[in-house]
Amino acid sequence: MTKVQLSPAEFFFCYAGFSYDPHKQTLVEGKMECAKALAMAERWASEQGLSFEWNIDDDPLVYGDETGQQWYCSCFDEDGKLLSSLGSIEFSDDVGPFGVDPYSRIIEAELALEALSLDGAASVIDPLMIRLDVCQQESGCL
Repeated sequence: MTKVQLSPAEFFFCYAGFSYDPHKQTLVEGKMECAKALAMAERWASEQGLSFEWNIDDDPLVYGDETGQQWYCSCFDEDGKLLSSLGSIEFSDDVGPFGVDPYSRIIEAELALEALSLDGAASVIDPLMIRLDVCQQESGCL
């Protein structure tokens, strides 16, 4: 079986979290809206020269008896100004943001989306195509 290359929007549709208003949209519509916003923010971050820095979190949150490594990610503009950040991030593997876990890409897109909303450039959202059949095949996400 040949693995299909997912578009950025399809990647986020399959792997990122989402929210939706059940009074205004279906679950799938909400998931599509969030995936498209993350894909657009990821592209915008690349076009704007934003960078992301990953470090071990020196002040992690501890829940119960969890002892896993936690990380901190910061988003900077091209001049080095801090735009957004998030800490206490855990990964499913022992390698953290540099492993095969897609979570680091999702975190970076979410931080870019926050920076984008602060920049006021949210109107640059354009229609992105999501092939639902491909997403279903990739991760069974529907």
